[in-house]
Amino acid sequence: MSISDKFKFEFVLAVLMIWNLYYVPTANANPDINKICDSYKEVSAEVYWDSFYEIPFFAEKEEGKYIYARSRMRKPGCIKVKKDTLKEIGPRTRRAKYWMKIWINRSDYNRGLYTVVGEDGKSRNIGPKIIDQMHEVSGLSYKEHRKWPRWWKENKDFLVWSNEKGTLVIDDQAKQNAKDHSLPAPF
Repeated sequence: MSISDKFKFEFVLAVLMIWNLYYVPTANANPDINKICDSYKEVSAEVYWDSFYEIPFFAEKEEGKYIYARSRMRKPGCIKVKKDTLKEIGPRTRRAKYWMKIWINRSDYNRGLYTVVGEDGKSRNIGPKIIDQMHEVSGLSYKEHRKWPRWWKENKDFLVWSNEKGTLVIDDQAKQNAKDHSLPAPF
């Protein structure tokens, strides 16, 4: 798969995620997850976070040492993950950075070019929804897309997930060390 094909694939995944957030209504706000899933596939924290950013869960519940979730589209639809693995910073950092890269690489969010067609046949710009996702993951509040690429270029190698803040944060010490000693980034 060429880089161009990989980007197209990642772009399609991002479109599906945003379309699902914006246009697919949930029939029941609190579905009984036990009636939806007969069985669950155990997955790693990394797969869980990838699913979380790609297509948010339709239903989720905690029970014992697991979190059980059902994705709207992703296969397998019904997954379980050990709660304690979700506290690990590495998997969350990698997946959050992966999705930030996809979202930032789109340059047309604010120009009305990033559209999907809803079930009603109307075309809608979903760029603002993507910007909202970027705000949530990064903790930043840039209103225009043009500011994101510079921030990403300057900080992508020094971003780590903060469980306390619930966002990606800049590891200032690692950034300073790299600047002072031209050391490679930690992630």
